[in-house]
Amino acid sequence: MNNYIEFVLVGEETEAPNILEKITEKWKVEPTIFTALEKEEEYNVVRIEKSKNILKVLIYSQEVVYNLEIKEKTYSNYKKIVIVIKSKKNKGEYDKFLEKLKVDTMNLIMSEWKNSRCYWLVDNQSEELSQNIYIEINKLENRLRSFINIAMIDMLGVEWWETVSVAKFGKKYYSEKVHERKSREYKDKFSRFKNIQDELLTLNSDDLSELMAIKISEWDYSEENWKKLEEKIKSKEIGEIISIYESQKKVKKVLWDDLFSKYFDRIFLNQWGEFCKMRNHIAHNKLVDYSGVEDLKNLINRIDEKITEAERRFEETTISQEEREIIAESYEEELDQKFLAGIKLGVMERNSNQIKLDFKYVIENFFEDILHSYKYKDGLEIEVSTDIYSESIKIPKKIIFKETYGERKMSLIIERDEINELPGSISFLEISLKKSDLSEIKEKYIYENGELKLNDAGEYVISKEDKEDFEGLEKIFNYIEEEITEKFLSLDDKVAELYENSKIYKELKCSSCGEEAILNEDYMELQRNQCFFCKSLNNIYRCETCGTLCNEDLEEGERKLCFDCIEED
Repeated sequence: MNNYIEFVLVGEETEAPNILEKITEKWKVEPTIFTALEKEEEYNVVRIEKSKNILKVLIYSQEVVYNLEIKEKTYSNYKKIVIVIKSKKNKGEYDKFLEKLKVDTMNLIMSEWKNSRCYWLVDNQSEELSQNIYIEINKLENRLRSFINIAMIDMLGVEWWETVSVAKFGKKYYSEKVHERKSREYKDKFSRFKNIQDELLTLNSDDLSELMAIKISEWDYSEENWKKLEEKIKSKEIGEIISIYESQKKVKKVLWDDLFSKYFDRIFLNQWGEFCKMRNHIAHNKLVDYSGVEDLKNLINRIDEKITEAERRFEETTISQEEREIIAESYEEELDQKFLAGIKLGVMERNSNQIKLDFKYVIENFFEDILHSYKYKDGLEIEVSTDIYSESIKIPKKIIFKETYGERKMSLIIERDEINELPGSISFLEISLKKSDLSEIKEKYIYENGELKLNDAGEYVISKEDKEDFEGLEKIFNYIEEEITEKFLSLDDKVAELYENSKIYKELKCSSCGEEAILNEDYMELQRNQCFFCKSLNNIYRCETCGTLCNEDLEEGERKLCFDCIEED
């Protein structure tokens, strides 16, 4: 199967005079409109043919031929330009050049036709990206559905859906008409699965995270509440009865606090929300590109790892009657009771490996928050390195922040840890931030282990709850934000600094991007006459007659003159 891209631009006919002539001339003068991905030799414009209303361009890149056709059609009150790109598909390889070609072509035409509108019609390259990633989306959604089902049955029993659906999804999913219709439609088409509980299958992906945070309320019985309710029951005022009944309810369970927070970290719900937005973009057949799909793949992998870890924790903390009998035969009854009491009370007495795992998730999430905040900041480069934390655990070890073209540098380093698995004891991670002025700041993330003790009745009670102190991490994050905001220069700031130091030609604009940012001397890896922004090399010369600085492409043997002197010559 070959690649096929088709899109159209439409607009006022009067606003697009001679559009094909302009594009043809621009490609002849500046064929680098198809900016190479890595190096200029990566492609070659082989042939440009133009008839009255059709422009055909043949491009060769990496042993692939691209046929680009631009057709102009004029109607009574508007003009339409149809763009078609065809190429042979490389098996197993994504064609990044094709992606860039179609976007660059659209941008070129729209730059010449300012008020035109673009409509994308066919793009099997984008379709294939969507089809491949949707398989992974489907797997991830069903993994979370599976975990929710198992965890909810363990906590609320086999009829858990009836409890939570009334609390949260009564109007949206659990009204008999809606749910029964959805269920009937599904089971009519797939009758072999008619006996399954399909409630979670009817939930949208973004509703799954809402379900995990549901608050379950129950009527709070008291003599005073009953008297108020009884008065309204006697009066038979249905609206008032329901209103008072609802106002007397109290929250008995918060599913996230009481259940899911034991298995997922704090940012899982945010990550799932981000996943749902990207997932809906794919599901609703919107255009996608390679980098966006790669970001989604990385997010899916991170969430998938968290679900795997949640399943492992659930297996460790959830014990069936049969498993409990086996444990009782192998361990002392006292330890078994303490373990089960800890699960029931929601207090963890973690061992050293469990504390290390907690540290791993804290640091991964902390680093992820930092990268999310600054990875797209212009003028800033970020490097991350990992390290072996124990026999089987790897964690991020260091983040280095550097100016793209500058000398400022800052490092965030995980320095050391202190692990103490005794009940009630304190463990910590020490983190240092080495700033651009060589000063150093050190802070700690602190974990306090839980502790259970027997009371006089022989029952385990909470002596100390397990706690986490994130104040040190928040301080480090604020220091980083302050340093980057106040001291690290953006590309615009850097150009302004170079301009002030007379390292940029004044009043000369780059022939490629039009910015006044051409270097008049070598700077780091950039050459003299190179644009600081787009890296294009400009042809700077002084007029032979008047000495004016010029930036124009000259034919071989052509005299170096400015426009004024050319007219006088």
